[in-house]
Amino acid sequence: MKKINTTKLVSMGLISLCALTIGAPSALAVDPVANSKADVKFVEDTSTIDPEKPEVVDPTDPDKEPGVVDPGGEGTGGNGTKAFNINWVSNFKFGEIKIAGKSMTAFAQPTTLNWATETGGTLTPTGDKTAGLANFLQVTDNTGSNAGWNVKVSGTPFYELNDAGQEITTSQLAGAQINLTEPQVVGLLDSASLAPTTSLTADKDILTGTNTVLQAAAGKGQGTWSLTWGAQADKTTLKGITVATDDTTTGAATSGVKLTVPVTAQPKANKSYRSNLVWVFSTAP
Repeated sequence: MKKINTTKLVSMGLISLCALTIGAPSALAVDPVANSKADVKFVEDTSTIDPEKPEVVDPTDPDKEPGVVDPGGEGTGGNGTKAFNINWVSNFKFGEIKIAGKSMTAFAQPTTLNWATETGGTLTPTGDKTAGLANFLQVTDNTGSNAGWNVKVSGTPFYELNDAGQEITTSQLAGAQINLTEPQVVGLLDSASLAPTTSLTADKDILTGTNTVLQAAAGKGQGTWSLTWGAQADKTTLKGITVATDDTTTGAATSGVKLTVPVTAQPKANKSYRSNLVWVFSTAP
């Protein structure tokens, strides 16, 4: 009879038992699980803005935070909230035009932003300026509604001003018109997909009727956007203008905001005329 090696069997049994023990799952090896939450709520900033103390984003550096501007005669802001407002719209300064026996044209001179600080409701200029800018409109939509919006403009005829700067509605530049040419939209590069659009043609007189100058479809237009007219490739510096180190400008604007006065308007010598423009920022796309 063949003799069985019990020592070998015992060894094999121990090996098998170890293998089974090592491969078997253990209740202590299961990872414990706990669930937590991270919550956030967004609210609209309903604080109001004084149009005489506008907060403007420098169009030459749209990444910067808004800064307070002393408007002077350069432009004005809207009377909305921080979440939905016209931050800035330039005054159109056409300067002096020599009377001629034919149609007369002029382009608006550049805009300068005079930065300031506000203390106790009083503006104090800092001395910093952003000069030589193309005339521009700037709006902000931080409402979170994502409903879309538009900006429309209308204007009065150019009425003569008396010595006190008051309008004489019985005397006007009949047929005078303003055209907005070479529009460019300026915003943050990383939000380009949200950019609003402009469809106003260069031959449209904004003094006739009500005209849409900028619009955002639903789901677009969030953030701050500037619309400039007649800027160079940088989208902000007015064409034909050279800005010197002392912030003075030389040259003449050659595009952007164009005034045309027909000879039949018969402007009076040494008299000033003014058109009042109304810009409306609406939540209707």
